[in-house]
Amino acid sequence: FIKYFQKEKIILNKTNAYYLYLLSNKYEVKSLINATDKYIKANHRDFVIQFIQMNDKQKNYNSEECEEIISSNLMNYIHDDQLFSLPIHVLHRIMRKYQMKNDQKIIEQHEIIEFLLKCLDRYKKQASVLFENVDFGSLNNEIYRRLLNDYSDVFDFHFINKNQLKNLYDLSNEII
Repeated sequence: FIKYFQKEKIILNKTNAYYLYLLSNKYEVKSLINATDKYIKANHRDFVIQFIQMNDKQKNYNSEECEEIISSNLMNYIHDDQLFSLPIHVLHRIMRKYQMKNDQKIIEQHEIIEFLLKCLDRYKKQASVLFENVDFGSLNNEIYRRLLNDYSDVFDFHFINKNQLKNLYDLSNEII
């Protein structure tokens, strides 16, 4: 940002474009706003998480469209720690859209489950809502054991449907 005012050449990239955009908006630098906005729009898939965060402060970007991009490419974004900077209600919408795009298939991929467990670590009990579409019947017993042993004080078991909850209780009795 300082280089811009020193008339030095700035090369926009994935790491600096978003922050330059924020600073240029804060200090109302029109030419830098236009340049960063153009770059961000051209590379919007790299900035969707920031767009959603930015949408809380400004209404410049369509967060629904950004959520759609993330849900369509969830496996590409799932390892990005920036995803944990989003509010839980946004993550919930993204997970629902992901499930709907997969022809109502129940979420059962190991990477998704690991992501959901990380959400429990980060957001605690409120992240339990993300598990409402998980088919616990198709999961191995290791996930049950982890929920019962590692997350029993955090996980809200009301988000498991009745049939799956019965299986979970049977397994917990077996473990005990």
